[in-house]
Amino acid sequence: MTGRERFLIGGFGGLAPVLILFATGDFQRLSFHALLGTALGYGIRVIALFLIGGGVVSLYRDEEVRIKLFQLGLGAPAMIAGILASSTNTMTVPGDPAATGARACSPWYTHRPPPRTA
Repeated sequence: MTGRERFLIGGFGGLAPVLILFATGDFQRLSFHALLGTALGYGIRVIALFLIGGGVVSLYRDEEVRIKLFQLGLGAPAMIAGILASSTNTMTVPGDPAATGARACSPWYTHRPPPRTA
């Protein structure tokens, strides 16, 4: 198997996380009314994941089994895509009950001073 074939197999393995987006039908995140910047961003992501997958496979020169090459190409880009998908732009304050999901009391009640007893 030539180095080019190995690189292509690894590159397609690197594209697998992006292809899963289409397979799951999550088109809300990928709108067809996307602006040029969004389309350019997805294009750069596809190229980068393909190159990373192919690059990882090129490190393993002894491997000849195609499915293993695909899996090697899938490894690093899948982790990177998972990190990018799970990142949020919201800041949370440590110890904030809203950040941990603790909603024992309504927010109105928690900010009200306790009632005075006579």
